Amino acid sequence: MIGYGIHAGQSPNLGQTLGIGLAMAGLVVLLLPGLEAPPLPAACVMFVSGSAWGAYSLCGRKFRHAAEATTDNFIRCVPLVLVLMLALWWRLSLPVQGVALALCAGALASALGYILWYALVPCYSIAAAAAAQLSVPVITALGAVVFVGEAITLRLVLCSAAILGGIFIVALWGQRHAVPRPDGNRCGQSADTAPRR
Repeated sequence: MIGYGIHAGQSPNLGQTLGIGLAMAGLVVLLLPGLEAPPLPAACVMFVSGSAWGAYSLCGRKFRHAAEATTDNFIRCVPLVLVLMLALWWRLSLPVQGVALALCAGALASALGYILWYALVPCYSIAAAAAAQLSVPVITALGAVVFVGEAITLRLVLCSAAILGGIFIVALWGQRHAVPRPDGNRCGQSADTAPRR
């Protein structure tokens, strides 16, 4: 995403570069104890997934209605899912509880998250939107503390502060690069409340 932003004329300024560096350093230190080289196929899948999410985020900057765009994206995925299910039908196990949980996690929780992301991503520069995604490991770690009983360690606190602080710096220094929403309204303003021109 940052590479695309540079190509599009949104090169990170000094403050954003420092913020990205701080967030990345915090992320590396947070994950360092468990870091190990993954198998090549798994690494390729992760690379493709990350690149696809970056492209998905960039596409979201041009859509006017986040809910409609997300619904359309989900519908486009159905044929691929059906093909994969047919290809792997002999390995499928579809217990009712598992299907229900998958629908809740995918069709509800993920969809709402995607809608929110598509509504917010046009409000920020490309660098800020890219940096915001570094918050996912922090959110995951905090979820582990709340739901799994993981311990709150000094490393977790300091690394989370570095990551979130870096993201804040990138967002703060990137406001001058923010682009108008496709509908011409300011971020957080609906078409119904927009001033008449």
